[in-house]
Amino acid sequence: TSAITWLPSKVDLVKLRKSFMNVASFDTKKGNKYHLLHIEDSSIGYSVHLEPTVTPLCISRTVVPPHAYVKTSIEKETKDPRAFISGVACLLLKETIITLGYTIYLVLIFGTLLPSYELW
Repeated sequence: TSAITWLPSKVDLVKLRKSFMNVASFDTKKGNKYHLLHIEDSSIGYSVHLEPTVTPLCISRTVVPPHAYVKTSIEKETKDPRAFISGVACLLLKETIITLGYTIYLVLIFGTLLPSYELW
């Protein structure tokens, strides 16, 4: 969503912590009542619509699939294994492994070119 669609009256009712939210829509007003929306340690998929029918609507430690329509709270005791891994140490470990893999790949590619130059 763009910054234009995040009106100040809606932003005050939404609490987003340690989560990823792709393009999603949400309603904070149902009837004449305003509802709070808490998203914590979760991943919200593409084109998800969040419509709180209870106050507050809590989405905690879960992955909401794309094109879902959420009306009730979703709370899990443990973090979903499909969720993104947060933390600097995990990120550095993954980046180190990927960089090492690319380096080995490039060495192998250029290593196969050396014999052809020696024969030429």
